[in-house]
Amino acid sequence: MNRSLSSFLLATTASLWIGCTHSPATPTDPTPDPNDPPIEEAPPCDPEVVYFEQDVLPILQSSCGYSGCHDAATAEEGIVLISYASMMNSEESNLVVAGQPQNSELYDVLDEDNPDKLMPPPGDGGPLSQEQIYLIWTWLEQGALNNSCADCDSTLASYSGAIELTLAASCTSCHSGATPEAGVDLTSHPGVVDAVTNRKLMGCIRHDAYAPAMPPSGNPLTDCQIQQFQNWIDAGMPND
Repeated sequence: MNRSLSSFLLATTASLWIGCTHSPATPTDPTPDPNDPPIEEAPPCDPEVVYFEQDVLPILQSSCGYSGCHDAATAEEGIVLISYASMMNSEESNLVVAGQPQNSELYDVLDEDNPDKLMPPPGDGGPLSQEQIYLIWTWLEQGALNNSCADCDSTLASYSGAIELTLAASCTSCHSGATPEAGVDLTSHPGVVDAVTNRKLMGCIRHDAYAPAMPPSGNPLTDCQIQQFQNWIDAGMPND
C-alpha cells in the first residue's frame, strides 16, 4: 500500500500535460515544520502500515493544502493541511481522532455523499480515489501517527507493486475521474503507458527543464521511486 530546450518544446509539453489548476503560485516550502513532533529514525517500511510522510502527506498537500484552500495563507475554515503539526493544530477539534476514522472530520468530508460538502470539491482535485480514501482511513485507524519509513527497493520493476502505488499517493488526485487534468488518466495501466510514451512522464517526475514538474506541489518523487519507474519502463512496461 506504500509505496515525481527550447521554448517550442516547453510550450508543446505544457499543452500536453499541465498540472492541476489549483497548483500554488509558489512551491510548497520543503522545510520541516519545527512544531512537528520529532520523527525517530525511520524503520524499514511495513506493508501493513500506512505512513504519514510517505502515504498521507502527499495526498493532503496535492489535493487539499494548495493556495486558496487549506494552505497556511488561506487556512479555509481554520484548517491547514501542509504538515502534521498544522493539521493537528487546526481549529476543527475533531479533524483527526486517533483510532476512530468514523469520528474524524478528515475522513467524513472525503467520503461525503453531499457534493456540496465533499472534499476536495469535485472538479478541483476531487473526489479522491477509493485507494486514497482507504489509505487515510487506515492511517486514522492505526492511530494517526506522525510516522515515516525508509525502505524503498530501487530494483522493483512491478506495475502493481511500485508504479500504481506511487501514482495513487502522489498523482491520481488530479489525473483521474471523468475529466482528468489535461486528459491524462493515471489510474489504469494503458493510461500510464500513454503518459510515458506520449506525455513526457519521466521528464515530468524528474523535474527536467523541458517538462512541467510533477507533482506540481508537495513532495516530489524520491530518487528511488523514479528509479522504479525507469526499471518498469526498461522492462517493457508490463501490466504485472
